[in-house]
Amino acid sequence: MRLLLVPLMLLSVGCSDVKVVKDAVYDPDLMGVPALPGAKVKGAIVTESEGNRVVTYVLITGAPYDSVVSFYLREADGTDSVAAGQLYTIRRGTELLIQIKEEGDHREINITRAVPLSR
Repeated sequence: MRLLLVPLMLLSVGCSDVKVVKDAVYDPDLMGVPALPGAKVKGAIVTESEGNRVVTYVLITGAPYDSVVSFYLREADGTDSVAAGQLYTIRRGTELLIQIKEEGDHREINITRAVPLSR
């Protein structure tokens, strides 16, 4: 059920304002987890609409898949986790989606979090 939460959450935000940031700097405080050491930030996608912001950072690493998964499960600090294929959903106040994809000789890590906008 939790795996459906984030896609539904993303759909509910709508496409009011979408920004692609190619020179993004990863913000661990906003995302609730650190970036994998040695991973490079490829960019970010920020979507905003009525009271919500959904942020996705795209990271690239040459680290083995298992070590990437282990790192993020450890950094989630024992919060509620669900694994299904390559998706890991971690509950930390708001939903956090971490997707790790095999891309030939590297892994692509997408970290997505929805956060309410301050009023």
